[in-house]
Amino acid sequence: MRTGYECLEDVVSTVKRVDVKIGAIMVVQTHGRSGRYNPHLHVIMTDGGVAPESKKWVCLGYFP
Repeated sequence: MRTGYECLEDVVSTVKRVDVKIGAIMVVQTHGRSGRYNPHLHVIMTDGGVAPESKKWVCLGYFP
């Protein structure tokens, strides 16, 4: 879960070209609907984050 969070934070910081600390809730699901082993993450993420240097909120908006 930590790696997933760090990956999201890296993507957001790259897209916004500013270091951004995001908020996210991550849950690991180990099995799919069929019952087969299929580990993956479910993520709820904030629509922005705090830039540590300026201590200001950075809105993400939509990015593909």
